[in-house]
Amino acid sequence: GADAIYHCMVHLGAEWADQNAKAHFLEEGKKGCLSRLTLLHMKEGGTRALAENKAEASEQYEQHLQQMVEARRRANATKTNIEALRMKADLIRTFEATRRAEAQIL
Repeated sequence: GADAIYHCMVHLGAEWADQNAKAHFLEEGKKGCLSRLTLLHMKEGGTRALAENKAEASEQYEQHLQQMVEARRRANATKTNIEALRMKADLIRTFEATRRAEAQIL
């Protein structure tokens, strides 16, 4: 019933908050990750542009991007579940209101 939906929404809301924070942290760290890798490659010599290209092509940077995208995907999936649960609650409320209105007509 309503209590179960409420508790499920509270649980999903907390889960989404954690997942969203992780995704945000990784997204904010993207530039810093690229900068650190670029500096490492600059020590090898060559231009900054070449060092940045090497950094962008590195396995470490690719892993960061994969983690970032996966974290955002998980957060979005949880948010979608919250919205689906909200829609279910709205449908139940509408059904109950319709049922009450029909009972008054009879």
